[in-house]
Amino acid sequence: MSFSFERVQEIIEEVLFLPKHAWEDHIASVCGQDRALRREIESLLQHAEVPDDGFLRPPSGAEERAAQRDQSLVGRQVGAYQICEVVASGGMGTVYVAQQQQPWRKVAIKMMRGWSCSEAARRRFDFETTALARLTHPNIARIYEAGTHEDIPYFAMEYVVDAASITTYADKNGLDTTRRLGLMLDVCEAVQHAHQKGVIHRDLKPSNILIDGEGYVKIIDFGVARSTASDVTSRAAHTSAGQLLGTLQYMSPEQCSADVSGLDVRSDVFSLGVLMYELICRELPYDVSNATVAHAARMICEQDPQPPALSRARVRGDLGLVLLKAIEKDRERRYQSASDLARDVRCYLSNEPVEAKPPTAWTHVSRFMVRRPFLATTIACLMIVVCTITATMMSVAHVHLRPHRIEREADGQWARLIAMNGNIIKEWRASEFGEVHMAELIQRPPVLGGGRIAALGFGVHGNNSMSKKLCVFTEDSEFDRIEWEGQLANGDIPRSAYDGRGFRRSDFFLSTGRVLNIFPNSPGPELVAVHKHHQLTHSAIRIYDLTGRVLYQAWLNGQINSMHWMNDANLLIIAGLNGRALWPERDHPEVKPNDRHPCVVFAIRPQLGYIATDYLGETCGSPPARPVWYKALLPPELTVDVRLEVASPMGRYDLGHSAELSIIFKNINRGFALVLDEDGQMIAGSSVLHNQYQVAGGDLPSPDAFTLGPLPSVINDDRRAIGSGRTSD
Repeated sequence: MSFSFERVQEIIEEVLFLPKHAWEDHIASVCGQDRALRREIESLLQHAEVPDDGFLRPPSGAEERAAQRDQSLVGRQVGAYQICEVVASGGMGTVYVAQQQQPWRKVAIKMMRGWSCSEAARRRFDFETTALARLTHPNIARIYEAGTHEDIPYFAMEYVVDAASITTYADKNGLDTTRRLGLMLDVCEAVQHAHQKGVIHRDLKPSNILIDGEGYVKIIDFGVARSTASDVTSRAAHTSAGQLLGTLQYMSPEQCSADVSGLDVRSDVFSLGVLMYELICRELPYDVSNATVAHAARMICEQDPQPPALSRARVRGDLGLVLLKAIEKDRERRYQSASDLARDVRCYLSNEPVEAKPPTAWTHVSRFMVRRPFLATTIACLMIVVCTITATMMSVAHVHLRPHRIEREADGQWARLIAMNGNIIKEWRASEFGEVHMAELIQRPPVLGGGRIAALGFGVHGNNSMSKKLCVFTEDSEFDRIEWEGQLANGDIPRSAYDGRGFRRSDFFLSTGRVLNIFPNSPGPELVAVHKHHQLTHSAIRIYDLTGRVLYQAWLNGQINSMHWMNDANLLIIAGLNGRALWPERDHPEVKPNDRHPCVVFAIRPQLGYIATDYLGETCGSPPARPVWYKALLPPELTVDVRLEVASPMGRYDLGHSAELSIIFKNINRGFALVLDEDGQMIAGSSVLHNQYQVAGGDLPSPDAFTLGPLPSVINDDRRAIGSGRTSD
């Protein structure tokens, strides 16, 4: 038996939620040629129809009890939320409106139904939670918190006020074609953001694209989303091969074929195309309303869509071509990303030439061959040699040359540009360029030039003109040409360091970098880079837009180990060392050895256009010249082998208002973690010990011995400079 019980159970669960007349077609669709799997499922379904048998079907009266349980939660407390009313329910879960007290706001609570909590369903629910946590876009409903209530998973997310589906909103408000396309541009940008974060939605349809009372787009329901990770056969994909998830009318041909290995971001592009077709033409490109599941899937995979010119809206010209290219069956001829589709829509709106072209004669021939496979086989046999050689050469060239992702070795010894088939297209090695401290492949928004760029940051030990810099390469030059460089100028260095210490721009290198969305009003994400002095602790933190323009700059007399963006609180949390004075010079002479700087963690609030050329203060005050809060790891004598790192907070805490602080002991490279709130306070009960820290046990101080407190001031700057015969950095 080649199938697993888990696979059989998943299919049975899907079938039981369908009308009985649709069972046979659905079973045929998901089982394909696997006759043994089909016999097993049909046999179990016979048992499932026995009234008193609860095997693999919802318990008797489960739907009625579930509806009663849905209503019973109204008025009760779930976590930090007071349930107000039920707004929607389905076979797998229920959505409530709830009230949160602190902060005071309405939220939507999505909770699984108890009897539907199979392992597969829980995996999909957990993945939806994880997927939403990655996404920070104004047109995607945000997640606030995840947890369990009476062992049933739930998560709280943004509540869309006065919501209507995109098609209902457009029809109700009488929107013309231009305004409807404007809504689609917002949808495309939000979907592109999800794709950049590694999430494919897989169920884009009008009911999941909401418009709020102020006319803003909000995408919801990532319940059948999957990762864009290359290991499509892993359990993290949350679907097995052959499983059909989504809404049929909006599925791509590859999604209808239930081939998991064939799904990528272009499947969402197809769904966007169907959605835009419906929004513009007021009808779907395929009429599957009365078709069985199997017949509808064949229509989408094999039948040509109705030309937009024949629709009620009579859409002709370039817009009709854009619609047809978006729902092209062959994904290689389809728009390759949501941003590509958005770019052609903008071209249409501005009366510029579009990328979409009418179908060629060969396209018509290939479609004819798909519909008549036996005749196509006869013709193909006459041309097999020439077509095979040509197709192979083109396929190999395409797979080898198309960049897919950038990988960076953990210690920064290399970064590699990887093709879709896993081959290495390009490599940057530390021996030539310097240690690779940052490597990102980024989709640049059209307003900043479009296309993809590769951002790499190099350390100090290279032997190349690119060493020490943030270098941005463009796809237009096959990532060989530097489009712009991020590097300090002599005039950027604080005067005290430039004159008194003799610092020059060549002394600084890029020590770390992140791609973050710091300034929502600035198009696209930003590159947050730390330029550090190659011997000392002095660091400059800069925020660049994707064209190289400096949007923010602050100087720190210290060393930055890591940083975390607390997006809802608009705080950049920084952990590292304070370089102004050593612990003995802060009235702690007992600390040994005497060359130790304090470990610190603090929060700054970047301000667009603030370009400082002096040091950020250590005392708290008004941003952006001073930190919002500033803490030191205490007591000093326990921190001799500790470094600080900040990371994404643990799952049970509000992602936008907290940060996970890792206290790491260098000798074991592990330690313990705790969570800080947006005021820099340790959240009680959040400490988590790593196993190696527990094993080391008696050789390391207890986590309870550590606190975060104010950093002691320097005793006397003159004594510090004269008494020890040196300055501290």
